[in-house]
Amino acid sequence: MKKRRPEEYERLIRAVLLVLMFVSAYFIVRGGARVASSEEVEKKPKQERPCVVIDAGHGGSNPGAVYMGRQEKDDALALALEVGRILEQNGVEVYYTRTTDIYEAPARKAEEGNAVGGDYFVSIHRNSSPYPNQYTGIETLVYNRYGEAGRLAENINVRLEQTGYENQGVNERKDLVVLNRTNMPAVLVEAGFINTDEDNRLFDERFEETARAIAEGILATVWSAGG
Repeated sequence: MKKRRPEEYERLIRAVLLVLMFVSAYFIVRGGARVASSEEVEKKPKQERPCVVIDAGHGGSNPGAVYMGRQEKDDALALALEVGRILEQNGVEVYYTRTTDIYEAPARKAEEGNAVGGDYFVSIHRNSSPYPNQYTGIETLVYNRYGEAGRLAENINVRLEQTGYENQGVNERKDLVVLNRTNMPAVLVEAGFINTDEDNRLFDERFEETARAIAEGILATVWSAGG
């Protein structure tokens, strides 16, 4: 019988040890916790950003209030787009009910907001009075002024007041579809009277500040709620 050399024994022992290591690892993995596959990692839900639905009032064949050729639908859309832009810059997901001059029924807008799972719904309008220059200031409408929507409305109003508008307060309107058919806190911002010259001056000359006031009121509410 041929004798093995010492180096052959060493190679054999190493081979046996390597096999034992693989067998041990196999049973450890089967009996214990396993590492998730790349597909499973991808399937894990990511932290979602808060979503705010921005609704520009009226549109298309519905101009809203009109004063000396000025139409509410145009002011509302311009302001809504600027508010949304600021929100997006601050990490908020924005869903717009319209970005062009089209009309959708308020019920449809409420349905869209519910469908996208919005955390807040903000409808932007201009106010109007029976006679020109009769009233002045901003007002925010809610379904229930004592809930989260009321807090959002107050946050918006106080910042618009700091911009120079007279604050007409937070008022309940239970008959408005965008307030009573939405599943999330909803407000309707009346950004000054379209048939009041002073409010139009503020709206035009302080447009950026007006948009930022509304956006900052929304952000203060969203982030304090942990959105």
